[in-house]
Amino acid sequence: MEALELTRRATRGAHGRLDRRLRFEGAAVTLERYVAYLQRMAPVVAEADARMNGRPDLLRCLPDAAARAKVPWLLQDLDDLSARPHAGPVGLPAARDLPSLFGTLYVIEGSTLGGAVLARRVEAALGPVPTRYLRAYGERPGEMWRSFCAGMEAAARDEASRRRVAIAAVETFETIERWLAGGGLLEEELNRGSDPS
Repeated sequence: MEALELTRRATRGAHGRLDRRLRFEGAAVTLERYVAYLQRMAPVVAEADARMNGRPDLLRCLPDAAARAKVPWLLQDLDDLSARPHAGPVGLPAARDLPSLFGTLYVIEGSTLGGAVLARRVEAALGPVPTRYLRAYGERPGEMWRSFCAGMEAAARDEASRRRVAIAAVETFETIERWLAGGGLLEEELNRGSDPS
């Protein structure tokens, strides 16, 4: 099984739970909450960006790693909103090796696919607010995601490496969930065990 498919399967539960608890749509999208979300995400993105620095092994698999740094966009959004980023540390999983680093980046890079959807919700609710971070790669999120996945596959050619990608990705989703919950940005999830459907 390729790293992408294994990681998708491994993170399905953690990813889905985070999406459900964030519930960033409709009346839930207020300017205060949007600003708080950006403030809370700033140290998450900063830690992920920092893990990409000084990694020749990463550049061999992902030559455009420097162009994937998202902190500048996020900080510009916050500056335009007259807000400051929240302080970390978040405690993202340590990049013990290249597959583990790709596991964390899988979550951060994957978020750019949903970012445009989130940006449209924010703009529909709030009007013309800065959404550089949510729109990250502009019209190229699909292209950037495909090239990221190719790099991830190159970095995880054996089963043990692919498992390390998946483990780090799950840990990253869980860490971000705890971090956002600590900032009051996530709703409590209803107990689904008693749902007859």
